[in-house]
Amino acid sequence: MESAKKFLLPQEPLDKDLTDAVRLVRDTADEISDLKICGQVLSGGDISKIDFRNVLFRDCCFKECNFTKSSWINAHFQCCSITNCCFENAYWSKVLIEECKFTGSDFLANIFKESIFKDSYFQYANFNESRFENLLIDGSRLTNSEISECKVKNLELNRAVLNESNLFRTYLRGVDITNSDISGVILSKDFAELRGAAINSIQAAELIRTFGIKVEF
Repeated sequence: MESAKKFLLPQEPLDKDLTDAVRLVRDTADEISDLKICGQVLSGGDISKIDFRNVLFRDCCFKECNFTKSSWINAHFQCCSITNCCFENAYWSKVLIEECKFTGSDFLANIFKESIFKDSYFQYANFNESRFENLLIDGSRLTNSEISECKVKNLELNRAVLNESNLFRTYLRGVDITNSDISGVILSKDFAELRGAAINSIQAAELIRTFGIKVEF
């Protein structure tokens, strides 16, 4: 995961209003790059099909905005609230999401590469049919989220909370889940999603109980 931990933002990103930047990009068919966007509040904005590169978002609040088919390369989100927003078919590479809330947001069919979710909240988010490649989920909560039929390669979980989430047909072979919370997750009847994953004895006992078998320690 070393490559996912290197975020090379410009030393002095330019402050910019997001709506002004989007308007300019729509006119020029260019990308939004080398910007620092702080403290912006936006509800219902259309940011779809915009490419972002070398950007920092800090203390922003976005609600019910449309980021469909956007791309994010070398981006940093810090202390932002981004709720009920649509990111369908978005692309993320070398992105750090830190101390943010993405509650209820839609990441259907997204691609995440060499990125980190750190100390962030994704309750009730939808990641169905997404691809996770070299993604670190560190101290983040994905409670009650939809994470089904995803493709996983080099996924790392550290203190991740996935309880009550839907993991149907998302196969976690090779993933260490031992210090994460997977209580109440939705799986296939044969637990195929966890075949080849590392789980601890408490997690194993909980899974066995779903068959009505009593486990005593």
